[in-house]
Amino acid sequence: MLAVLKDDRRDLLQDARALFAQTSPVVHQHNKVDQQWWDLSGFATWPQCNYPVRVVRSYETREVRRQLDKQIEQKISDWTWVTTLEQKRASTGAVVQMGHHRWTIENQGFNEAVTRWHGDHVYRHQAGAMLALWLWMLVAMNLFAAFYRRNLKPQLRAASTTLQIARQIMAELLAGLPPHPAGP
Repeated sequence: MLAVLKDDRRDLLQDARALFAQTSPVVHQHNKVDQQWWDLSGFATWPQCNYPVRVVRSYETREVRRQLDKQIEQKISDWTWVTTLEQKRASTGAVVQMGHHRWTIENQGFNEAVTRWHGDHVYRHQAGAMLALWLWMLVAMNLFAAFYRRNLKPQLRAASTTLQIARQIMAELLAGLPPHPAGP
């Protein structure tokens, strides 16, 4: 489990910040981003979890060029994550990378759900029906993604888009169906 820790009222975040202030960070640079990492384990002040957790912080500084005036400006990001992964299973760098990739996965997943799977349309207005349709759409998206990434050869993935493969699957499914009795 990995979650962003950002609520200032949480005892866990307050405890972690107090210990971060007393601990020297590990300094790291990756892709022109200066990073300071803290990684502390053994926190028991998260009431939603019944066992000790680990808190990882990444304080990141990068230079960005603004589009409007072309001036270079320093951008600072301060991330804190809580995880149940032990240090021996996931290094500090791995936790930071997973934390950043969470947003990519969420943004890409929701973007794909809306643009390719019509996830922005409400087909039924009852709460249970909306939930069921949304969950079925997510199951279909995940099955298709698993099929595309795990079953297709790299050469076919390189030569075809996911939309082309989806259309081919749909055509083959529809070709095998018997004609609808009320249809033309």
